[in-house]
Amino acid sequence: MSVSLYDHAAIEEYLTFMTQELAHQEEVAQNMLTHSGVLADNTRGSAADAHAETSHQANLISLKGQEVIQQIHDATHSAHEGAQTTDLTSMQALTAGF
Repeated sequence: MSVSLYDHAAIEEYLTFMTQELAHQEEVAQNMLTHSGVLADNTRGSAADAHAETSHQANLISLKGQEVIQQIHDATHSAHEGAQTTDLTSMQALTAGF
């Protein structure tokens, strides 16, 4: 018998939450970008620079969030595959004498 140290359902639930949270953060970043674009259109110099920086930060938020979610997904998949392998190995060991 195999004992999993991972609560796969909880991890999947967390992954869903993180995906939704990333979508929210991307929306916030997009709103900031829109507002900084309005400022940049109406002013010169530092506002335009701030808009470019806000655009860069919005992209970083999205990329880093997607990277973290992919890492969680990959780790969950690896843990699940490991649990299945352990289950198979345990079953083979139990049935080896028969």
